[in-house]
Amino acid sequence: MVGIERKSLVDGVMHRDESAFREVIQTYTKLLWAVAGSILNGCDGYEQDVEECVSDVFIYLWNNVKQFDPVRGSLKSYLVEIAKSNAINRYYKKSRERLVQLEDYMEKADEEKQLEAKDYSRLYGSTQGLKVPNIYNMGNSIDPVITQNTLTQYLRNSVFGSIGIGFDETYYLDVTAREDISSALPTEHNSYFYPSVSGSVILSRLFDMPSSAFLKLRGSWSNVRSDLEPYAYMTTYQPGITYGQYNAMQYPSTLGNMMLRPSTTNGWV
Repeated sequence: MVGIERKSLVDGVMHRDESAFREVIQTYTKLLWAVAGSILNGCDGYEQDVEECVSDVFIYLWNNVKQFDPVRGSLKSYLVEIAKSNAINRYYKKSRERLVQLEDYMEKADEEKQLEAKDYSRLYGSTQGLKVPNIYNMGNSIDPVITQNTLTQYLRNSVFGSIGIGFDETYYLDVTAREDISSALPTEHNSYFYPSVSGSVILSRLFDMPSSAFLKLRGSWSNVRSDLEPYAYMTTYQPGITYGQYNAMQYPSTLGNMMLRPSTTNGWV
C-alpha cells in the first residue's frame, strides 16, 4: 500500500500531472540507475544503456499509467520492477549482438600474431688497482685490464586465437589458444602451447523464476606457460682469473640442461 504521505503524489501521477511526474523523476532516478547498473555492469556502452533504461521506465509510466494499481503495491516497487525487466532485456540484446559479430571477431582473432625480439650488448672492464689514486681510467691500471664483452639475443614468435560461442541466450563458451616459439629454449623443445576455457550459464532462464530475477553461474580454467632467460639451458665457458698478461676461461660448476621444458601453471576460477 502507498503511504498516506505519498497519496497526493500518486494521485498526481494517476492524473498525469506534470509536476508530479517531475517529482517522481527527481525522487527515483538514482535508485533506478543503481538497479539497472547492477545488471548491465560490464556491457559495452554501459552508462548509455543504463541512462536509456531509466528514461524508458518513466516514459513507460507516462504512457501506461492506468496499468499501475496503487492498491497492489507502492509506486517505488512498480518502477523498480520495470527497471529490472528493461535492464535484463537489454542484457540479452547485447548478448545477441555479440553473437552476430562472432564471425568477424573470429577472423580477426585468427590473424593475431606477435614477434618479440631483444638484443642486449654489454662491455665491461675492471682492474685490480690504480697507479695514481682517484684517477678512474683504464689507462691508469696497475695490472692488465680485465674486459668482458657480452651480446645477448632473444626472439619469441607467438600466434594467438580465440572464439566465443553462445546458445539459446543461456549458454556461453569462450576458448583461447596460444602457441609460442622461443629462442631461450632448446631447439627440440622451443615450441609450447597453452589454452584457456571459460563458460557461463544464465540460470534464471532455466528455472521458473520471477522475470525481474537474474542469476548467472560462471567458471574458467587456464594453462599458462613461459620460457627461460636467454642461454640459461646452455653450458658455456666463463671468464676466469687473469694470470699476468694471460686471460683465462673456466668451466662452470653448474651444467645446463638441454632437456628443459617451459614452466607450466594451471588456474581455476
